[in-house]
Amino acid sequence: MASTSKHDKYTYLGVVIDCQLKWKDQVKAVLGKLKRSLFMMKHISPFISAAALRTMYNAIFLPHITYACTAWEAAPDQDLQKIQTMQNRAGKLILNAPYRTPTTEVLSRLGWKDIKATHQYSNAVLVYKALNSNLPPYMRQMFVYCRDQSSFGFIADGSSGNGPEEDKRPVPASLSEPETNVL
Repeated sequence: MASTSKHDKYTYLGVVIDCQLKWKDQVKAVLGKLKRSLFMMKHISPFISAAALRTMYNAIFLPHITYACTAWEAAPDQDLQKIQTMQNRAGKLILNAPYRTPTTEVLSRLGWKDIKATHQYSNAVLVYKALNSNLPPYMRQMFVYCRDQSSFGFIADGSSGNGPEEDKRPVPASLSEPETNVL
C-alpha cells in the first residue's frame, strides 16, 4: 500500500506555495533575497555612482519583487509592507537620503511605484496581453475566446439590441465548457 505524504509547502519555479495560499513563506523567501541584495548594494555604494546603484537595483533587487507577483500579490498587507520597507531602504540608499526622509518623496524622486501599484501594473500588463493575443504560446492555451455570456438586454452603445455583439475576450480555459471528443 503506497503512502502519501502531505506537504505544507511546495516550491515551483522559485515560488513558494503553501497549502492554504497564505504566501507567508513566499514573502519570507523574497525578503531574504532582498536583504542579500540590499547588503551588496550598501557595501558597494561608496565606490559607485547613484546611477550605477540604480542599475544595480534594477538588476538584482527589482526582479525579486516582480517575479511571479501576479500569483503571490494576494499575500496579506502586513507581509507586503515588509517588502515595501525593503524597497524604501533601497531607495534611500540610492539617493543617499537620511533615514527619516519620507517614503513618498523617495519614491517620487526615483519615479518608482509602491509594491501594490507594481503588482497592479503587472496584472494590467497580463490582462492587456491576453486581450490582444500577445501572450506566449504556452500561456495562450490557458485562455479560450468566447462570446460574452453576461448580456442583460441593456443598450448602452446605441446598438440595435437584437443580440450580443461578437466578443473575443479571453476566458481562462478552466472556466470554459469542456471539449467533448467524438470518435
